Amino acid sequence: MTDQFFRTNPTPENYQSFSETEIQEILSPYYLTGLPNILIGVTAIILNIFVIKYYWRQGKLTLVPLLYTLIASLDILLSVGITYQSIAMGLFTEGEITLNTLDRNALLFYPIIQISNRMSIFCNLLLAVYRTVMILRPFHQMNTTTAKVACLLYLVPWIVLLGIAINQFHVLKIPRPLVENQYIFDCYLASGLAYMIEGYSLDTNLDIWFAVAITPDLISFVVPVLVVAVSCTVQVISINRSSQFPTSSNQRHVTITVILMSCLFVVCNSAFSIYILYLSYVYWSHQNERLTELSQHFSIITAILGAVLPVLNAALNPVIIISRSKQLRGSFIVTLRRMSSRTHSAPEEEVINPGNSCTANTGGPGGRSLSIIWSGPSHKVDRAKQGTFSLIL
Repeated sequence: MTDQFFRTNPTPENYQSFSETEIQEILSPYYLTGLPNILIGVTAIILNIFVIKYYWRQGKLTLVPLLYTLIASLDILLSVGITYQSIAMGLFTEGEITLNTLDRNALLFYPIIQISNRMSIFCNLLLAVYRTVMILRPFHQMNTTTAKVACLLYLVPWIVLLGIAINQFHVLKIPRPLVENQYIFDCYLASGLAYMIEGYSLDTNLDIWFAVAITPDLISFVVPVLVVAVSCTVQVISINRSSQFPTSSNQRHVTITVILMSCLFVVCNSAFSIYILYLSYVYWSHQNERLTELSQHFSIITAILGAVLPVLNAALNPVIIISRSKQLRGSFIVTLRRMSSRTHSAPEEEVINPGNSCTANTGGPGGRSLSIIWSGPSHKVDRAKQGTFSLIL
């Protein structure tokens, strides 16, 4: 599998597809991690929706709340994609759907995961850099329009690379279909571009192929983690130096929130970044035996580092935001109480038997009252529909 995966001996035979049974066995780690991904993903969706609704009601947002909202929106998409992927992979490995059906479903969950994950990482990067700049240069302001434009510009190349990958692996199926190529052989979004440039024959320059395939992932995963880690370090150091820190307690509170989100981001994304760096090092140093070992554990590594940790990050981000905001936390508690009260306040029925009486105060002089004696068959009264009435005497 090493020759097939790393192209160390790219012959036409090495581009032959696995059988469907073999692919089910290789992708079995996605089945094992499926249930945790689904549970975490649903939790992430619910919490992030609450964050978005809260900030949406605030009207025009400043930069930090806007980035909170963007991150929450992208994390919802990421959670939906990973949940969808987990369900589809589980059905496939259990033999409930075919490989062709999985490939068609991958046209939905693969783009969602690839784009939302990279854009969420970029928004976390913007948030960390912005807070660092505010600490070092308190009077420097970055408006929301700049952040929106930066996000749109950053989105364009990933859409282009995604389009090339889908055309290469789903439409042309060269050298193999989408799921088999991107989940078994290549973990790089830009591998479609690498095949388009260098081809897949004996004349393929493996060094150029690998450089083209891995460089975009270094940019999207490794560089943001390094920058956020540096920014987080600067914030932690500066927050302890009052002379370099704004006097506003609110600014300090926001910065601590950003530091917590940055630390979570680094923890959840550094593992995959280290994996990419290590994979690059092993390839360029031609450690063939180590390549064999890595290829044997490739699926479980990508299943955990590429799915479980990102969706965990998506679920814990809103927990930090909610717990750090007094107003948001209060709104969240009120919402939970309302949901709890609706659950426990099912309509009750009261049976009024013959001879029961009820009293109504007329509110007139002397506090006269009217007693009503029920007679006849029993009557059922729905408490939820009871109201008040008055009599004028």
